[in-house]
Amino acid sequence: MLKPEQKTASLQAQITKLANHHYGLLGQARAARQVIDQLIADSEASLALLGILQIDTRLTRQIQEVKIEEFDFSVRTYNCLKKTQILTLADLMGKTETELMEIRNFGRKNLFEVREKLAQVGLVLGSNILVPEYLSLNRDDG
Repeated sequence: MLKPEQKTASLQAQITKLANHHYGLLGQARAARQVIDQLIADSEASLALLGILQIDTRLTRQIQEVKIEEFDFSVRTYNCLKKTQILTLADLMGKTETELMEIRNFGRKNLFEVREKLAQVGLVLGSNILVPEYLSLNRDDG
């Protein structure tokens, strides 16, 4: 049989052990909460970025779908482009100057006109300025 002092010491040791275990669990819970808070913040930031990218993707597609008629090209330039199925800004931007010059009846003046009209809106032939990397990597038609 244990003496009262021994029982008290044993109970104090058990209480200390339980308290330490409790504080350890509390510390782990706080650390877990910090991780969860960071994950939530990261998720919210990711969702916000995704929203921006979706808006930008829609705008990019709308820009690419602009018809060449809206550039008011001369009749000859317009007819040459149309004849070769260059009907939208995306079609035109996908061509190089060399490819345009290979079009029948399309000459230097026509090329100069195309370059000039594109430059007025800040674009350059043959560039992928309208197709950001994320759009070409994450292709979805929605």
